[in-house]
Amino acid sequence: MASLSKAEKYGCFRPFAVIAIDFNPFSNCEIYSMRKLLAILLSVIGIRANATEVLIQMQEQFGPSRVFSVMVPTDWVIGTGENFTASAPNDGPHLSGMAYRIERRPELSEFSGARYQGVGDMGIYKQVGQERSLGNDGGVIREYEGRWPGDKFITYYIVACKSAGDIYASISLVTTKEDYDSHRVFYAQMFSSFAIHP
Repeated sequence: MASLSKAEKYGCFRPFAVIAIDFNPFSNCEIYSMRKLLAILLSVIGIRANATEVLIQMQEQFGPSRVFSVMVPTDWVIGTGENFTASAPNDGPHLSGMAYRIERRPELSEFSGARYQGVGDMGIYKQVGQERSLGNDGGVIREYEGRWPGDKFITYYIVACKSAGDIYASISLVTTKEDYDSHRVFYAQMFSSFAIHP
């Protein structure tokens, strides 16, 4: 059995679906008047009676020296600097990443501990929930939240760390709490595509 490429596997995410009701007044005549009343009520308040699904086209983007990759929406702007960056349009979520070659090959917990200590040293973020496994091929992820001075909204900062051989990489997502809560499943899929290429 042939294995799927990343593009085939992650090429199109379905982060959420808007569920609606399909009205067919002739399928069950005894409840016709109730369905008709409900359809009229829903149309008056602006809810359509057709199911809608949002598809987000994804593309694999590589970090510095192509040692790690992650799938991001095709409409995100990819940075050209020394470190990996990808940003959603209109000042939306921002993803960044970096990789290191560490010849002494410490445990992932040592690398991730140092990375997470850096988040704590910022003095803005506190950890939300427990550290979790990033999937079957290793890696860990933590969520943080905090409010930057002068901001009226809570920022979410999600940090994932992975290693393979002597390559250690980290990616971080910065977004609002509202956005993260609304698209949590989508972001989990995006983080699950994080891969190292030693």
